[in-house]
Amino acid sequence: MNKEISDYINSPYQTKNTFYQNSSVLSYELDRSIWFLLFFISDVFAILCSVFTLYHLLTKRSLRHALRNHSIILLLLFCLVYELIDIPLHLQFFITGVVRPATHGLCLMWRFIDWGFYHTIEILLLFTSFERHILIFHSQMLATQRKRLFIH
Repeated sequence: MNKEISDYINSPYQTKNTFYQNSSVLSYELDRSIWFLLFFISDVFAILCSVFTLYHLLTKRSLRHALRNHSIILLLLFCLVYELIDIPLHLQFFITGVVRPATHGLCLMWRFIDWGFYHTIEILLLFTSFERHILIFHSQMLATQRKRLFIH
């Protein structure tokens, strides 16, 4: 038998089912702490930007009533809920390594917000892109109240 193959088979890290079972736990902990820092810093800035933008869009009447801002306001609201609920749950998992409290209800809520809101945001962003295109390049489609209601 070839020496390299023999050394590989007789490796101290080999078990019946897996190779290299004794991987470094320290590298996993380092990865979790890096993920935590990246998520935490990004989430803080995202929340600040969302709140700042929503405040200005909602407090100024001209911005609030502008047709072009309605979908942006809705998009920012969904993103803010996602940033305030989903990302802190991820952060808590990165710190502890487990989901606490590990209840069925929390897991269902987390999955709903994680998947449901994420895909809702995607679809809303797609709609907003189409609406912006129509508002900029095809403004004649919004000439009457009926057309505006249908397009918007």
